[in-house]
Amino acid sequence: MVVVKLFRLSLLTSNITDYTEKFSSLSKLIRVITYCFRFIQNIKHKSTNDRKFDALSSNELEFTLEFFIHQSQLAYFKSEINDLQNQCFISKQSKLSLLDPFLDYKGLLRVGGRLEHSNLSFDKKHQLILHPHANITRLIIHSEHLRLLHAGLQLTHSSLWIVNAKK
Repeated sequence: MVVVKLFRLSLLTSNITDYTEKFSSLSKLIRVITYCFRFIQNIKHKSTNDRKFDALSSNELEFTLEFFIHQSQLAYFKSEINDLQNQCFISKQSKLSLLDPFLDYKGLLRVGGRLEHSNLSFDKKHQLILHPHANITRLIIHSEHLRLLHAGLQLTHSSLWIVNAKK
């Protein structure tokens, strides 16, 4: 039990780039860490009936991806996130101030703005904000680029806002 607590503590508190740099594929990163999260959850349950042994669910995979995005945002946009949590607005000196950012119900940093009243989906109206130098950003772009059969910048970034992406 002590080993599990130490593993969980190291997974949640270590530098997130340590994990994202070890994988060249987003899907491998997400699957491996999702299995680690599942292992932790299974160890917590004393009854074998409550443990999961089947294939990974889409909810589990989505949770892990959002975990990495959130950790990346905390690493690169900590002051902006703190400002939004405390004051509901960010400093004018921030490079994100023109994006009218907000925190969604999961605590992820998203673009606000005029698209609020459009018919687009929530993810298209309010794109996730990612830092261009974050390893998770590189993995997501590579994965989307391959998934969309080498589509251009506009399609690859349709649900993401990468700060200074066009530079």
